[in-house]
Amino acid sequence: MLAEKYRPRTFKTLLGNESVKERVKEWIEAWLSGKRQKPLLLYGPVGVGKTSLAYIVAHQYSLDVLSFSASDKRDKSLFQKLSLASKSTTSLFGNKKLIILDDLEGLTREDRGAMGGIAELIKNSSVPIIMTVNDPWDKKVSSLRGKVELLHMKRLAPSQIRKLLLFIAHKEGIEVESSFIDDTIQRANGDVRSAINDLESLMLGYRDRKNDIFAVMKAIFKATDLSWPRSTMVSADVDIDMIKAWVDENIALEYEDVGDVARAYSYLSRADVFQGRIMKRQYWGLLRYVSVLVAAVALAKKEPYRKFTKYNYPSYIKEMYKTVARRAKIRAISKKIGKRIHLSPKEVAKDIAFYARIIKRGKEHAKVYYKLDDEEFKFLSTMA
Repeated sequence: MLAEKYRPRTFKTLLGNESVKERVKEWIEAWLSGKRQKPLLLYGPVGVGKTSLAYIVAHQYSLDVLSFSASDKRDKSLFQKLSLASKSTTSLFGNKKLIILDDLEGLTREDRGAMGGIAELIKNSSVPIIMTVNDPWDKKVSSLRGKVELLHMKRLAPSQIRKLLLFIAHKEGIEVESSFIDDTIQRANGDVRSAINDLESLMLGYRDRKNDIFAVMKAIFKATDLSWPRSTMVSADVDIDMIKAWVDENIALEYEDVGDVARAYSYLSRADVFQGRIMKRQYWGLLRYVSVLVAAVALAKKEPYRKFTKYNYPSYIKEMYKTVARRAKIRAISKKIGKRIHLSPKEVAKDIAFYARIIKRGKEHAKVYYKLDDEEFKFLSTMA
């Protein structure tokens, strides 16, 4: 699972909540220097890193973890064992200990013995304790509030989640559209784990489609009739526009004879003509001819090429992905400028270099007038 694979292991890699992280460091260092502290109760929405932060403390300070979560069997005997273990500050291996009580809102009415065990543990423990809960005002855990130090972990900013998702996508070697990232961030509502799970769903589909597209390329470029490429295109989970882009990119790699190349591009251009008619007339019955004409690239060669060809991802799509952030920035700036000068963002974007020069000359006054932040102003300065 990606959420586990990319779970933060250090304070630095845990995004957001900087003040909470600093306080947690102070707290554990006080414990380790012999100053007893109240247990910590980390609270906040699902997916903000409460459990991760608790385990990061153990990892960064080489502490042995004694843990409990709502999924464990919950009875007083468990807490008696924890209480006994908490009397000694070091483990059998000489490491100091940390008790982590996770997901306390999972306790039910039948867990009175467990809650009593927690209260007893807090009272007598000579080992630091970190607890996590979504809502500290829940009746099940309200009795603990006076016995602990509350630390509120807030939802991550969309920009932080975006940065993480793009990092994971890059590491996993998948292409992600900006619109997908935006939708994922909106759905996640600050829940990092949920956002990563959405990305993983996309990744599984992407890898299947990637295998499909290579099968389509092989069928089109190696076949000598239409049956193989057509059946492969029908069964592949790849839309016709993507297939066309791949064929366009790879014709010159596969075909060496000038005549073969010319005929291949002729079929592809006819497919474009039919697709244009579909859009103009909204007559989708013509789509079958687009598919046939793309498959007909297989017939462009006089004879099959008995060679291995490494098919390339369409370069123009790669370039579009590279400029996603730049185009998003231009759209945002154009919207602000357009509001002031009563033009549509699209019209402003067409002449963005012109407006960049004007704003650069106007400096701070222009920056304030158009309500640009420092990053947007700096970005425009590079275009002027």
